[in-house]
Amino acid sequence: MPNFVISLHGRGASYAFMLQGVELDECVQRCYPCLQSGFEVFIYSIEASPAGQPGFTPTGAINLRRHFHLYDAHDEFESEAKDIVDRLSVHSIQASQEYLDLMIKTLQEERNKLETVKTPMTLITTTGS
Repeated sequence: MPNFVISLHGRGASYAFMLQGVELDECVQRCYPCLQSGFEVFIYSIEASPAGQPGFTPTGAINLRRHFHLYDAHDEFESEAKDIVDRLSVHSIQASQEYLDLMIKTLQEERNKLETVKTPMTLITTTGS
């Protein structure tokens, strides 16, 4: 099983932890309370680089591969939804209904895909990899 380095930032503090003996899904799930507490969470695994040690890194440094940058995106998504609604105001009612139906259909399809996977990684808002 891989070893993970967890880096937390926020609320005026930064923390780093190592988590051993778990798979990536469980690691993400264990970090979710930190996310809900207002921290940005970065999850890295310790692994050798297939390209070898880059020349600019310190001698003896260990490569970290970033898997996730987790953050609370509720405000971001709420803002995007409001922007969409605001843009609809320049269209006719019929066109606005068609556009909303299209967006709802697309979002429902994505939600259905996530329901079939049912892993912590897909249930938490993430960026990067």
